[in-house]
Amino acid sequence: MIAGVVILILLLIVIYGVISGNKGSKGATALVDSLGKAQEINRVTTAQATNLKDPNAVAIAATTQAAVGSEQTQLNKFLVSHKVKIDKKKLALYQNKNTDTQLATALLTNSLDSAYLTYLKGALNDYSQSLKTAYASTTSTSAKTILQDAFDSTATLLASPQLK
Repeated sequence: MIAGVVILILLLIVIYGVISGNKGSKGATALVDSLGKAQEINRVTTAQATNLKDPNAVAIAATTQAAVGSEQTQLNKFLVSHKVKIDKKKLALYQNKNTDTQLATALLTNSLDSAYLTYLKGALNDYSQSLKTAYASTTSTSAKTILQDAFDSTATLLASPQLK
């Protein structure tokens, strides 16, 4: 009887730790960081996709939109399902207007494709690092699965010939 109560208490502690491990903690902050970076990569890629000329740049942009967009959705759903407030103002901080300016200049000088690929390689490397940090910061098995899948997908993108 006492052993059953002890097991129940331990089980409740573990469940609480998994649920609250991403709520208002370092884990939640790292997950939001990854979400913000994914959102920015998607925003820039969507904005530039129609201006790209090189078929290889167009292909990696389309693949990036699909992969990172899916990851962004999964991260967002996870955070919402765990009652983590996502401050839209904090996410807006990830928008880099300098990137927009640099890519607009590159469009005018007919060098958008290479400028976009340079941006994308740097942004994906930064995103990959944020995924590693979030993975190390979370206690949730489902968050770890999402983050590992996103990391693997990002590694595949970074290994593509366009980004070498």
